[in-house]
Amino acid sequence: MGMRVNLADQTVYPQSYKLHDKTVNMIANLWNCPKPDDFDEYGVFPGSGTVGSTEACLLAGLALKFRWRKWFAKKNNLSDEEVLGKRPNIVMSTCYQAAWEKLFKYMDIEPRLISPSSSSFKIEAEQVAAAEWQAAPLYVVDVAEVDDEFGVMELNPFSGADLYHCDPESVVDAASQVAERLFAEQAQ
Repeated sequence: MGMRVNLADQTVYPQSYKLHDKTVNMIANLWNCPKPDDFDEYGVFPGSGTVGSTEACLLAGLALKFRWRKWFAKKNNLSDEEVLGKRPNIVMSTCYQAAWEKLFKYMDIEPRLISPSSSSFKIEAEQVAAAEWQAAPLYVVDVAEVDDEFGVMELNPFSGADLYHCDPESVVDAASQVAERLFAEQAQ
């Protein structure tokens, strides 16, 4: 196809709208985004396809930042204006794509970097737990199964778990069980 076909031109390729909407919906569902009021009418979450990965990273980072602002303002009883001076952070591997550097620099998001194992390129839970900048002693983990293997999709401090819609009772129950176990282990 090469230069002869511009798949991004949805006026020429109207089926690409369906592909776009399906992809936006998959990502919105992966991130547990709340359904918009007009979802039944349009059948798609708000979102935008991008041609490059840099744009995708920056848009995702901005969406995360704006959701964080709402959560942080509510949690700390701040106005929208008062929360503007606060910086969120993202915990990620030092093996990140270069686009994230732009997010950190231009969008005022603080990176909390962890070096992965040189043999597996994975970040171990112990590394996050031992980090100097602990957000909380307890974390909520989103796990995905791919090709019969489980992997961590996302790791949030418990204090930030309400960034996404979830069943708070089950989270509190699970967190309580972990806290009770840790307390019992420390008492021994």
